Amino acid sequence: MKLPDIKLVKSWLKEGYKQNPGPWVKHSELVANAAKIIAMQINDLNPNKAYTMGLIYDIGRIVGVMQDRIILYSQKDIWIN
Repeated sequence: MKLPDIKLVKSWLKEGYKQNPGPWVKHSELVANAAKIIAMQINDLNPNKAYTMGLIYDIGRIVGVMQDRIILYSQKDIWIN
């Protein structure tokens, strides 16, 4: 699986925070760090990929909380909730 570059993901989070301020960005960073630490303990997991996936797991918050809607985020063909 090809993941977006970390710098690009962090720029998404920065812009997302401007559109929808709140603790979700810090939470995403904490999830990313936890995912990396866990991946470091498991031979078959890539810590950098786990970190990236942790950052983007809640990327849908960029547009705010939306009930029962799925949005196609055009950048890199990533589906977000």
